[in-house]
Amino acid sequence: MKTKNTCWGIIFIWLICVSTSFSQGIWEQRANFPGVNRSEAMSFSIGDHGYVCGGMKFQSPPWGYVGDFYSYDPATDFWEQLPDLPNPISQGVTFTIGTKVYCLTGQNSNSFITDIMAWDTVTHNWSLDGVIPIELERIRAVGFSIGGKGYIATGIPTDQSQMLNDLWEYDPPTNMWTRKADLPGPVRYDASCFVINNKAYISSGFTHFANSLKDLWEYDPSSNTWNEKASLPDSARHGAVGFSIGSCGYLTWGAGYNENPLYRRTLQYNPGINSWTELELFPSVPSIYARCFVINSTAYLTTGLNCYSPNSSWSFSPGNVGINNKTAFFSSIYPNPVKKDLNVILKKNYNGHLSISIFDETGRVTLIHQFEKYLDMFTATIDCSSLQDGFYLMTIKNNSGDCLYYGKFVKR
Repeated sequence: MKTKNTCWGIIFIWLICVSTSFSQGIWEQRANFPGVNRSEAMSFSIGDHGYVCGGMKFQSPPWGYVGDFYSYDPATDFWEQLPDLPNPISQGVTFTIGTKVYCLTGQNSNSFITDIMAWDTVTHNWSLDGVIPIELERIRAVGFSIGGKGYIATGIPTDQSQMLNDLWEYDPPTNMWTRKADLPGPVRYDASCFVINNKAYISSGFTHFANSLKDLWEYDPSSNTWNEKASLPDSARHGAVGFSIGSCGYLTWGAGYNENPLYRRTLQYNPGINSWTELELFPSVPSIYARCFVINSTAYLTTGLNCYSPNSSWSFSPGNVGINNKTAFFSSIYPNPVKKDLNVILKKNYNGHLSISIFDETGRVTLIHQFEKYLDMFTATIDCSSLQDGFYLMTIKNNSGDCLYYGKFVKR
């Protein structure tokens, strides 16, 4: 018994240290994606709108490839359906050059995609702008653009006999593809990518024997060179979401081996000091193979494999708090660790219906507690005796679904 208490004491001290050392960001739930449930779609942003197209539908039999196209306006939190792509497509890539967005590689139910589909942001029409070379035919690659050129790297070729680590550059005026220096790291697919200051960063993904990766590589197109950078500070993952805001890159969601576990931790990369920072946990159930676009220093994540809430959409903004400041109220929880009754104290003049959800380490909802807050200071007591020993995440949402607070506690 003494040994068990000592171990829990060490764990509790570790939890306190983690809670105070993590930087944070603001997560806020947005309007659900209106299309059928899907994963491995394509996404991009132009101006003050984000876009999602294609993907592979699931939970809506029969499974299949889709070619629908949606825009999102963060000012109104509204999705609008646009003209379909020329072909259904999943597991492809996009990059933006000038006023055009190029959607290419990937596959549909008939074959691998060889057409270069281009969305003109001026005319709002799709066109077919040629075909890719046979060497570029692949699925589950990454794409990015730098300096008026488009790039495609890694993935799985059409014969699916191997994985790839090659890099190709596309020049739209000449419609020419040029092979560049190969990624020096392991071959891979389902990697993540972001661009900072005209340099691309590729990380994570699957490699041989279904092993996930946690390395990071920087590509400089001006010198056509790669440099290995600091690896992820937590577990290897694949199918994660990569994006950049300002001078930092971010990696979030995704999964480990055999899609388990799903990762709620967001990582921030600072290229100036070649260092990762672990941010607060995502306050709900994350997805794998989700898609993301960035508008005005805010990232918007949507779709992906997620049996709990497959079409949910979330926004993330870097900051020094872990909740939405517009609706936030101070809350404290005790005792922590807890054996049976967990007390949640709410200390702001917000009255009305509130919902407390408790998630275990896998992201599964284990308890939901509904109540009405009618005093400026209010205490809710939650019976945690049915919970297994372990670490838990708690969220508090209002009647509109806004996440007002999240915190961590230990059950023992």
